[in-house]
Amino acid sequence: MTWDELGKNPKRAKWAAERVKALGSIKHRAYEKLEADDDHAIVVELCDYLDASGKKVLTEVRRLTFGAGEDVRFIDFDQDLIASEGSVVFEDKKDAGLSIRVPTSMDVTSEKGGTIVNSEGDRDKDAWSKKAKWCDYNGPVDGERLGVAILNHPSSFRHPTGWHVRTYGLFTANPFASKQFDKNAPDASFELKAGQRIKLRHRILFHKGNEKQAKIAKAFQSYAQEEK
Repeated sequence: MTWDELGKNPKRAKWAAERVKALGSIKHRAYEKLEADDDHAIVVELCDYLDASGKKVLTEVRRLTFGAGEDVRFIDFDQDLIASEGSVVFEDKKDAGLSIRVPTSMDVTSEKGGTIVNSEGDRDKDAWSKKAKWCDYNGPVDGERLGVAILNHPSSFRHPTGWHVRTYGLFTANPFASKQFDKNAPDASFELKAGQRIKLRHRILFHKGNEKQAKIAKAFQSYAQEEK
């Protein structure tokens, strides 16, 4: 449901307003690096995770590397989550992780030819919750077939990650859910003790064609060999 739709539904709008009050936030603190040349651009920033009261509970070091090749654009999204303020408990949640939304024309639900496929061969709704090394979402956009792939590096926390990927266009790499994906699975909650960190390492590829034409499996093999 969009915010416009919520505004037309008073009960849902009230629920959403109360929900927002209980949410934490991520606050940019500082840039550690801003660098660009003919080949790539790098942004390294420090972020503070705040609870609903504004209290800091976690530090993130976020490194974004932007680059391009023939018929492809990429963003390396490298995150270190650090228990800088004391121990932190991560709950088992399906609505967590690194998320994007794909264009409506590309999604499966629109029935215009969009599809989801992962490294294990799971497709469309069957890809939801499954663990995989990569996942690709491709379909028609403005008259041509385009796609977005997210690759999960072997050094990333709980690789291969689970995927909270939906046919209506939600696309999330989520290593934090287990029981919320499958009620018979063990709970994935854990405590990150003071001073400890977890690494989340992903590459987002924006490509032409489907996953085979874009050689996503080969792209993952190359990415997996990089030091992260």
